[in-house]
Amino acid sequence: MNTPEFSKEGFKAFIIIIPFLSQVIINTVFAFSSFKISEINKLSTLNLRSRSPVFKAMLATDMEESRTGVIKIPDASPKVLESFVSYLYTAETTLDEDIARDLLILADKYQVDHLKEFCERYMTSNVTYDNAIVSYAFAHLHNAKLLQDAARSLIIENIDMGTLMEREDYKELSEQDPHLIVKLYEAYYTNLARTKDSNVEV
Repeated sequence: MNTPEFSKEGFKAFIIIIPFLSQVIINTVFAFSSFKISEINKLSTLNLRSRSPVFKAMLATDMEESRTGVIKIPDASPKVLESFVSYLYTAETTLDEDIARDLLILADKYQVDHLKEFCERYMTSNVTYDNAIVSYAFAHLHNAKLLQDAARSLIIENIDMGTLMEREDYKELSEQDPHLIVKLYEAYYTNLARTKDSNVEV
């Protein structure tokens, strides 16, 4: 079965789904920011339509993507584009911390919900003291509630709010989105009051 052609400046390469799919894609997608759907293989279109309502709209009869068979994915690195397209056609991909973040952005943009959830769960399991504030802000931006809740909980339960203000990521967030800082303190004091109430009851 043919997966998309990847193309740029006249280059074209048919991609065949075989056990070595990831290596084939690496060899052909490098530095490309668009992929072309095989005109012969209608299953390619069906896969995209079923995975993403955004692609479904793009591939409507009167849209440019439907006429040309080319879907442009701007601002995606070759590695991320490879993983994204691979997931669309196989429902499988391998994550690390960096690629999970970038894939979640693409999945959110193109409404590939299962991929977004997969990336979000991965990122949630990797929230730490060092990346909690960045993860909190990122999750808010991309409506990743599970990740946002995990990051916020780690911050308010494990980080001293006095020293928090000295962190560079805190300072950046306070400048870029002070509303999120307010929400963070609201959660902190709510949690503090709840803890005090629990101690009184005991």
